[in-house]
Amino acid sequence: MSQPKASQEVKLLHCGVVDFLNAWPLWRSLQRDDRFKLTPAMPSQLANMLRENRIDAGLLPAVEYFRQPDTLLVPGIGVVSRKTVASVRLFHKKPLDQLQRVRLDVSSRTSAALTQVILHDRYGISPEYVTLRTSTTDLESMEEDAALVIGDPALEALRDGNLESVDLAEEWIALTGKPFVFAAWVVRKSLDGERQREIVAALRESANFGQAHLELIARDFVDQHPGYGFHLGYLVKYLRENIQYDMKADDLAGLREFANRAAALGLCDKREIELCGD
Repeated sequence: MSQPKASQEVKLLHCGVVDFLNAWPLWRSLQRDDRFKLTPAMPSQLANMLRENRIDAGLLPAVEYFRQPDTLLVPGIGVVSRKTVASVRLFHKKPLDQLQRVRLDVSSRTSAALTQVILHDRYGISPEYVTLRTSTTDLESMEEDAALVIGDPALEALRDGNLESVDLAEEWIALTGKPFVFAAWVVRKSLDGERQREIVAALRESANFGQAHLELIARDFVDQHPGYGFHLGYLVKYLRENIQYDMKADDLAGLREFANRAAALGLCDKREIELCGD
């Protein structure tokens, strides 16, 4: 994973990253790039860090781009699903059109907004929402009718739990016919043009490396999470089939559709997509 060395006089690019398996292919090779300082955090925390100018760029929940006007979207890279995502699920005790109280996962704001869009636009309901952190062990004992679970805990709950669940990427595609962008690299607009182009090139190189070495990345993840409990082959299949990292024109169209629907519910502002490095 070697990368070009940078002069010690050059200010480091400070990037926030997500320590979920599905995000690793986008940033793991940056660990050996001397131009970058990486800060792992939950997606919602990274959004706050970018807003407060504590990082130059972050792998953010996609909805956060539309909540932060002084930012740019890195083109061509993201965490995208074009069919089943598996790791973003709504576990439910009642039929979806009868839900009255829904727990949203505090760790991801895009998935929380997507849940509200799906339930309103597809099922015609506006239940009460509460925001909490959900463990895989308290799903069946929870007081709410349903709970959103994302990332690696969602995969664990899908494997170990007994509650029914729906895949929110599948629900979105059934509603709109478009892919869904869960996360994207978002950059501070105040970075000068040369730095923007530098960061875009580096992030693309890292994503290309990750896509070409998914088995290696999954193996590293298992080694660093020995209690995770998933077979390596399952994780590689998940990375290859459920997640796409090349954000194309159709994916951006899906992102615009999501932003319009979310804005109609007051979940984000309306704004055009401005691309970094253009």
